[in-house]
Amino acid sequence: MVTRIGLGAAALMLMLLGCAAGDTQETNATDDDGTSPPPEDPPTAEEIFEDRCSSCHGSDAEGGESGPQILSPVVGYATYVVRTGRGEMGYPAPMQAMPANVLTEEALSAVIEYLRSAPKPEDGQGLYVRFCGNCHGSDAQGGRVGEGLLEAAHEEPEEFLEKVREGEGGQEYGNRTEYMPSWPVSELTDEEVAKIAAYVATLGTPPPDDGDDDDGEEDDD
Repeated sequence: MVTRIGLGAAALMLMLLGCAAGDTQETNATDDDGTSPPPEDPPTAEEIFEDRCSSCHGSDAEGGESGPQILSPVVGYATYVVRTGRGEMGYPAPMQAMPANVLTEEALSAVIEYLRSAPKPEDGQGLYVRFCGNCHGSDAQGGRVGEGLLEAAHEEPEEFLEKVREGEGGQEYGNRTEYMPSWPVSELTDEEVAKIAAYVATLGTPPPDDGDDDDGEEDDD
């Protein structure tokens, strides 16, 4: 009989302790005035980048084995790629699309602005890598989607600048072999474009003219 009473008392004590613990947890979930604590601060753009992008594009966004560098992105094109994904394009795997239920518009805009806020290189090589290398190749002789730039770099400076300013393909972001962004002076100054051209010119000379400008027709004169 004593044993049963002892067991019953022990069970009652455990129940009371459990209730007390529950009361404590409920109390901890509220402030002293009975209101709920404020929500946690939303993640910063840098934290979102680290969580969603850095594994492929590198912790510094300067690229890696799984993805290109993505500093100083073009807003429209970057948004398109994130929402629609991209093919392998020479990397081990394609980039999966991130719809709004995975990455909200607000979060995407914050990450893009974070990447655009990175300081620009000051030398021609650094500027080329940042703004041109992804498409035209590390040696400017043609890359995954862009043609070589050696010939353009040996043209008159005004012609090179004009191509940079005008771009190609408008907003046909999906047509990668035809699309090239137009870089306004707010993104790349004339001086910076000149530095890029001067750097590319050091990488080699344009291929020789094959003499087929007249489609192989002989001059009858």
